[in-house]
Amino acid sequence: MTGLPCALFALIMSSHLISSMLRDLGVGSTPMAKNGDDGFYEIESSSVDMVILDSELDGSDGLDFVRKLRHPETTPAPYIPVIMTSTERSLDVVTHAIKQGVDHYMVKPIAQKDLGISIKNMLTKPPLKIKTETYIGPCRRRLPQRVYGHYEGPNRRGEEDKE
Repeated sequence: MTGLPCALFALIMSSHLISSMLRDLGVGSTPMAKNGDDGFYEIESSSVDMVILDSELDGSDGLDFVRKLRHPETTPAPYIPVIMTSTERSLDVVTHAIKQGVDHYMVKPIAQKDLGISIKNMLTKPPLKIKTETYIGPCRRRLPQRVYGHYEGPNRRGEEDKE
């Protein structure tokens, strides 16, 4: 499967296998970064279109990088799409990653076809982005009710006070 833009500039903070898959999919540039500092340097000095990172980076946690990327005071590119790869598949881990600002979560092993589909979907149908005082990134309300729970408190959408 091809169809990805060759001008796509994807920062890889994962294995060389992901970089190889992207090249086979036709992605033009795939610089590598070993840790969060290297990743931020690449984002600040290049026009990176997306980040694909592993949940475990050299010397840090991938979610630490995502939290810093999604914080208004520390981010060089708050709206950049992020795909996280991991061997962790539990619903709690996936939900936590999405709540921290990951746009898409992929469980290893990852097939090249699935990676291509995920990237294409993120580029053509990106998740809604929000901005608050402490967070800029994908809307965390996009999680289904079975994951996020059912909110019964005040000001629930659609149930305003009718007094």
